Amino acid sequence: MFIFEDVNRPEVIRRERLVKRIIIGVIIGAIVAGFLYWELRDWPEERTAKRFLATLQRGDYQQAYRIWQPSSTYAFNDFLRDWGPNGEYGKVQSFKVVASQSSGSGVIVTADINGKEARIWVERKDKSLSFPPY
Repeated sequence: MFIFEDVNRPEVIRRERLVKRIIIGVIIGAIVAGFLYWELRDWPEERTAKRFLATLQRGDYQQAYRIWQPSSTYAFNDFLRDWGPNGEYGKVQSFKVVASQSSGSGVIVTADINGKEARIWVERKDKSLSFPPY
């Protein structure tokens, strides 16, 4: 013979409410965690790009070149031609990171530099910078 619980007993009602609250809490937690992951997944690479641009803005081209972590074929004079005061963007007066997009082993960070759009590739594993491959 089975004994059925009286579903109207206060302890049964409390237990059911607790179970419902736990389930709802887990669902909300999963949604929040997913949202935070999606929004912050490229944050380290964006931060590296911002540090690079802030260094250019200060005019510390040697330090910006070190942050870039150039290959042996990209000399400091080449870097100045691209990012120096006479480069495509001129002296960096203002900048703002406007977007980032994960792609393969890195992130393409899009920034507004002095009113012009620039795209910078940031490699995930070592945070080295370069121009996007495409």
